[in-house]
Amino acid sequence: MTHNETSGVAHFMAHDDAECLSMVRELLSFLPSNNLDDPPRKFCADPIDRADAKLDKIVPAQSNQPYDIKDVIHSVVDDGYFFEVHEHFARNIVVGFARLNGRPVGIVANQPLCSPARSTSTLPSKARASCAFVIASIFRW
Repeated sequence: MTHNETSGVAHFMAHDDAECLSMVRELLSFLPSNNLDDPPRKFCADPIDRADAKLDKIVPAQSNQPYDIKDVIHSVVDDGYFFEVHEHFARNIVVGFARLNGRPVGIVANQPLCSPARSTSTLPSKARASCAFVIASIFRW
């Protein structure tokens, strides 16, 4: 846990070998086999025009009120599934993989629920780019 929370050297934490291998398989499911292949798509049962009424209430009207960005992410991505990287490190930034319409995407987002003052020293090493909520394709479409 020291390398997950403090140093940021470890991206994931597993309790045993079986869990570790399962996480590696999941991570690899987002990546292409090589640089010439497209990333693997997965079937998505979500309708493409799906709307989630929770999104109208998650972000408060007052900009100084915190909310959990993971609730927003889970509401937007396919089947509500988000594979988070560095979950225990620099908690004011959320980084991970998900799918939109079956296509893998990388997600980098501010976490308004956490005080930025708590872990700003770890922020640059976790997310050197913009801290604004961004859902960006990490692969060519």
